[in-house]
Amino acid sequence: MRDCGSADVKVLIHFPSCWDGVHKDSKDHMSHMAYPIKVGDHKACPNKHPVPVPELSYSIRLPFHNGRHVHLSSGPFYTMHADFWNAWNQRVLRRLVDKCLHAGIECPSFEA
Repeated sequence: MRDCGSADVKVLIHFPSCWDGVHKDSKDHMSHMAYPIKVGDHKACPNKHPVPVPELSYSIRLPFHNGRHVHLSSGPFYTMHADFWNAWNQRVLRRLVDKCLHAGIECPSFEA
């Protein structure tokens, strides 16, 4: 049962999906990756980050009642972030990348 004063906060986190093709990480844990840029009516990876990688995003809904005193363990609300560890079966991932990502098509989950 919901209280009249309650509200959900939705957090959307989009990971960058373009890689520089060289570095697996960087000192700031960010500069080896980039977001796609708008090119005409579609998006493409920028020249310095030419390698597309699978697009990842999180959508998190948090139930809050009067969120004025809510604090994240990382600090203020704008410190919300997500981390990714690649634990995929690498053979399956390679098939998905070759069949879907390199072909420029969106495949249903786990279709290989």
